[in-house]
Amino acid sequence: MSDYRPGPDVVCTPLADGSASLLHLPTMTCFELNGTGLAIWEGVQAGRSSAEIAAGLAEAHDLGVAEAADVVAEFAADLVAEGLIVPA
Repeated sequence: MSDYRPGPDVVCTPLADGSASLLHLPTMTCFELNGTGLAIWEGVQAGRSSAEIAAGLAEAHDLGVAEAADVVAEFAADLVAEGLIVPA
């Protein structure tokens, strides 16, 4: 079960270099995501839990699961603060 879902007024545009841009429509603010940020965003969009997203990051980047979970939690908190994702 997912912990978060994308905010209703956010548009994601993946870019050719493996990054992405998020546009928060109410504020017309643009946010850039690197590859790791995009992987987290895509996990949220797919309805994965934070633990599932962290496990995928750990495997893809040769990280410990606890370290990956910290990365996901910190990034999710930043996205919530900006109104880009909301608790599910």
